Amino acid sequence: MFKYNNTGYEHNYHDNMFGGPMSFDVFNPHVDYKVSYFREDVGLNSFYPLSFRFPSWMNIKKYNFKGYFRRGELFYYIHQQMLARYTLERLANGLPFVEAFSYDKPIQVGYNPRIAHFNGEALLARPDDYNLKYSPNSLYMQLAKTAELRLLDAIDYGGFWNAYNGGATTLKISTLRDPAFYNIVVRIVGLFQKLKSHLPFYTSKDLKFPGVSVTNFEVDKLVTYFDMFDFEVTNGVAVSHPKDYIDYKYYASQFRLNHKPFNYKISVNSDAAYDGIVRVFIGPKYDSEEKIMTLNQKRMAMVEIDRFPVKIAAGQNVFERNSKESPIFRPDAESFRSMYERIDHALKTNEPYYINERVTCGIPERLQLPRGWRSGYPYTFTVVVMPFDHKEDHPEEMICGTNKLYDHRPYGFPFDRPLMDTFFNVPNIFFKDEMIYHKDDVEVNRAN
Repeated sequence: MFKYNNTGYEHNYHDNMFGGPMSFDVFNPHVDYKVSYFREDVGLNSFYPLSFRFPSWMNIKKYNFKGYFRRGELFYYIHQQMLARYTLERLANGLPFVEAFSYDKPIQVGYNPRIAHFNGEALLARPDDYNLKYSPNSLYMQLAKTAELRLLDAIDYGGFWNAYNGGATTLKISTLRDPAFYNIVVRIVGLFQKLKSHLPFYTSKDLKFPGVSVTNFEVDKLVTYFDMFDFEVTNGVAVSHPKDYIDYKYYASQFRLNHKPFNYKISVNSDAAYDGIVRVFIGPKYDSEEKIMTLNQKRMAMVEIDRFPVKIAAGQNVFERNSKESPIFRPDAESFRSMYERIDHALKTNEPYYINERVTCGIPERLQLPRGWRSGYPYTFTVVVMPFDHKEDHPEEMICGTNKLYDHRPYGFPFDRPLMDTFFNVPNIFFKDEMIYHKDDVEVNRAN
């Protein structure tokens, strides 16, 4: 019986016994262990460093970054969506929204990365209730606090900091593992939302698509499960001879969240032919106390799971999609060994080498759905259909996918700013609650 805790994947081998060093009942006063499977996901942690299209060290003029003027908004949206997805996973496990990081309060949840740098030096662990007053980075903390106050003053009268601490948050490849990272992100997102709060609400006029209405959303039964994933770690193991990398293979195993592929249909009625773009979101229905949330309360937990252009004909239209078609998510990347062996085989046999399409951007498609419950857990799906006037003038503005999906609306539209629920009662925006179920992998395989 596997039990996760806030230091990563750990389990008590004897589920009928109490206590011991692996027992969270005795050892762990926090409940963040419930979502460690999400934070520790290898594929998710690989996505994060690749999601930044405009690194701070690149020269924008030399590399002709056309979309650079929206770099700040792109940075915000990546983190806001990551936080929203993490929030859905927390709510599925009965945990509340993440609290904002505080400069003046201890960090309650400790974290032990249990990983090392390439030189073998371990990343530092952080104990529970870590008091920032005694941190060697106190100077950086004060600078960050001062910069934040200046930003707030500028917003009212109308960044992100990365202080080296030797822990998991100092490396992009391991940042998502640390629970404290999400506390920091809440604070960062809050700064952007402070700016957004000065913008007017979207009115019904802003949100309408005259002549177009979404009449239905149908989706297959949604099922999540955990599977055991083996990933090769040979490159990280020291060997005596280079030939050993060919003769030996080393693997590590990790439980990870997955879901069955699903199809859905969107029914749209129109009075004429139009070009449109469809956005599909998934968000919570209840908070951690099982209270129904208003649209404004849950907008920051709305995760965009698909976006695609459509040709809307006059009359009734039905658009069908598969979960694997989403440009926001991607399958597991080809391993280095697989690529190496295919190239080596082609060279030795003089056979052609076919290049697989290399997708470097996207959240792992396994994480498109948050975890369900055995009896089913409700989530709210939102379909937004808007007019689409595509102009290819900023090809680098999309987080993932192609510039053909960009419609010059703000990232996260229409949930990017505070809203009035009543203004969203327009025909081209459709809400529907759907249940997500969770099963054992044995049950899923048996069903297949």
